[in-house]
Amino acid sequence: MSLPASAHFKYPWRAYQQRILEELAAHLANDHLHVVAPPGSGKTVLGLEVMRRLNKPTLILAPTLAIRNQWVQRFCELFLRVTDCPAWISTDLRQPAWLTVSTYQALHAACTDEVPAVPATAQAVSREAAGTA
Repeated sequence: MSLPASAHFKYPWRAYQQRILEELAAHLANDHLHVVAPPGSGKTVLGLEVMRRLNKPTLILAPTLAIRNQWVQRFCELFLRVTDCPAWISTDLRQPAWLTVSTYQALHAACTDEVPAVPATAQAVSREAAGTA
């Protein structure tokens, strides 16, 4: 599966976003992209655009349910222009989809329960984040 060709951000990019996107290939060649910007500056939509350009199955982890829901809502509204999200977007780690958006706590809980849908590398990351590695 891949993203629909019609999926694209419906607004113009801010200057800093445009610069990052123009330099994206260089950042990805280095296997590193770290964006630091104030709240409300468009980090979420920038991350969604990077995901769109990579066009690969993606797991997004958020600190809270509100932020998790914001990622899903922004993608559906600003990229897909739909109110009902498609089935290939999931917020359930036990039923991952092409795009899965969850919380750190849900990942930790899933790893503790040894849910088979979560890869071993994710379990190691969760244990390290919890300080039990």
